[in-house]
Amino acid sequence: MSYQPRMPEAHHQEKARLPFWAALLFCLALSCVIVGILSGLLLSHLSATLGRSALTETLPPAPTTPATFGLSGQASCRRLAPPTTSPWLSVARDDATRYGLDSLTFEWQIWQESKFNPSAVSSADAVGIAQFEPDTAAALGIDPTNPQQSLDAAARLDRERLSDYAERGVDLAAHYGGASAHYAYGFVLAAYNAGTNAVETAWSRAFTDDNGSVWPPHAWDWLTEMSSQTRYYVPAILGCL
Repeated sequence: MSYQPRMPEAHHQEKARLPFWAALLFCLALSCVIVGILSGLLLSHLSATLGRSALTETLPPAPTTPATFGLSGQASCRRLAPPTTSPWLSVARDDATRYGLDSLTFEWQIWQESKFNPSAVSSADAVGIAQFEPDTAAALGIDPTNPQQSLDAAARLDRERLSDYAERGVDLAAHYGGASAHYAYGFVLAAYNAGTNAVETAWSRAFTDDNGSVWPPHAWDWLTEMSSQTRYYVPAILGCL
């Protein structure tokens, strides 16, 4: 029986190793996969960024809020009118201009009330394009089913309340920063939805304590003291808080 010498252990280990060219191909393939993934993520990010930039550039500048009663800044965060072809939209815009109101805020207020439908009737018996209850309409001397009268009355009412809340808006802006017009119109809208008594009650709860007037953590803390309907109503019209 012939003797065959045993291969050294090191030689067996060399045979088990992956050839150099195969290892190189594997590394190249892995690099291509990683580069492809990173490129896809980068392109996705750039597309989203450019898409947002293009959308922003196509939006027109918002109409300037009139500096009525010494207010400053923009009342609304919106830049476009409500999505309606109603002929009453231009009437609402003209009424806002006549009474020195922020036009976008007033237009979105009417949209929130009735979607510019002169025949709208709510479950609370509010009637017409501006959703006046019969007692309120009688006190204003208008026919709530007449959109011309209702829009004019709503604008007049907003201006009266703006005069009441303008100073408070200025005070909030001085303490918390931001636009005084934005704060003041928040009060106007809350009063339209819930009444001035509800606004004053909410203000008292948030901005006074046993020792008198206080500054709570946030400028809109008074709104959190109001009903869920009003808490939704105000930012739905302004577009933000």
